[in-house]
Amino acid sequence: MTIRRSFIVGSLLLGLIGCGSQAVSTVFPRPTAVPTRIQQVPADLEITIGRTMCYGTCPVYSLTIDHTGKVGYEGKDFVKVVGHAEATISNEQLLTLINAFVERNYWEYLDSYNEGPECVDGFVTDNPDVITSITMNGKTKSVRHYHGCEGFSGKGWLLELEKLIDRTVNVKQWTD
Repeated sequence: MTIRRSFIVGSLLLGLIGCGSQAVSTVFPRPTAVPTRIQQVPADLEITIGRTMCYGTCPVYSLTIDHTGKVGYEGKDFVKVVGHAEATISNEQLLTLINAFVERNYWEYLDSYNEGPECVDGFVTDNPDVITSITMNGKTKSVRHYHGCEGFSGKGWLLELEKLIDRTVNVKQWTD
């Protein structure tokens, strides 16, 4: 009887092991290691960045990038070019920018990191705001990032995104 009971228990365990991996993968799909990359520029794409005044001589300007790669620049204060200028970036550069937003799930960020409880390590005065936004596939998301807001999760990434946009369009041609 002991041998028969061991055989039955062993058979049941083997059956559960064989079915278990299939049931688990159906109920709990495996996460993908890398988010899906955007391969084509959406027809409604628009990426913007705007930098506001600070207490000192921070450059004040705004940029708009459309789905064709056309860049519109408006310089306001403390920049080399005051007024309007244009440039063009490549489709590959557009895709790099889009995927930077997508890979970090920009749509999950708060709309504003200003002087509220999101500034977990405090608040420093006299810094500029940087407002970034993206419109694509019928959705628009904008984030206002006050550079004096300290300690929130994702601050480093927002700073990198802001720099990436500026580098991609070579904003220094108009600001320095």
